[in-house]
Amino acid sequence: MLQPKVRIGTHKCVAITAVCSCLLCLAGHAVHAVEISPEATPAEAAAARALHEKYGGPRFFGYSGHDPKVLHLVDPKLTNGDIAPLGRIVSLEEVFLAGLAIDDEGLAPLAGLNKLRSLSLSGTAPNAKKRTMSLTGEGFAWLAMLPNLEKIWLRDLPVEAEHVANLSRIQGLKELWISERATLNGPRGWIADESVDALLSNLKDIKGLETFRLQTSDKTATAAAFAQWKSAATLKKLELEGVAIDRAGWVSLREFTAIESL
Repeated sequence: MLQPKVRIGTHKCVAITAVCSCLLCLAGHAVHAVEISPEATPAEAAAARALHEKYGGPRFFGYSGHDPKVLHLVDPKLTNGDIAPLGRIVSLEEVFLAGLAIDDEGLAPLAGLNKLRSLSLSGTAPNAKKRTMSLTGEGFAWLAMLPNLEKIWLRDLPVEAEHVANLSRIQGLKELWISERATLNGPRGWIADESVDALLSNLKDIKGLETFRLQTSDKTATAAAFAQWKSAATLKKLELEGVAIDRAGWVSLREFTAIESL
């Protein structure tokens, strides 16, 4: 016996698809809930959930879904106190802070994020011309407590060369990217010529680093900058954009036996 054919209108198919997507989304939220530290007070837990509800998940290419592992804070109005609740969201693995009104003390809450794998700090928000973050690098000391932190990206931050050494206390750091935007404080940016060697020299104690990128403009590095790097045997990728290396510097790079890309 022939079965009657049932046709569903295009608009009904779209509606059904939308409903199914919503159900899957809700199911995903039920399974992948934000994990709050058991040490948090009820007020702290509520503040942490509210912060993640507003800023959780990647917000680019039109996607604004919430991910319990991701937090992107891009708001020039946010201060140290405003972002403090993020330290109670222990499920975070990726944190992006850009253009916030914070200083080095604002990094203190990160010390409790044991699952954190990637951290991006930008002094300016995307498309902004004014730097709002005032990090000198002293607050990097808080990051030494993170057992799984592997990747750090620093952009448009007037970090002081001596404080960069705090990054060497991060045991598992594998990728480091330091970038300045040359147009931020004039044509030469914030990294002075005499600071390039000091900046690189203060990174010599980082062990196990595999990728290092420095983006600047019209600067010079000498052999001293690469002397005694403890990551010489593990560094696979070295990118120095806008940095001229003198002849002695190139000779010193022969010690970097693992480099695959330069």
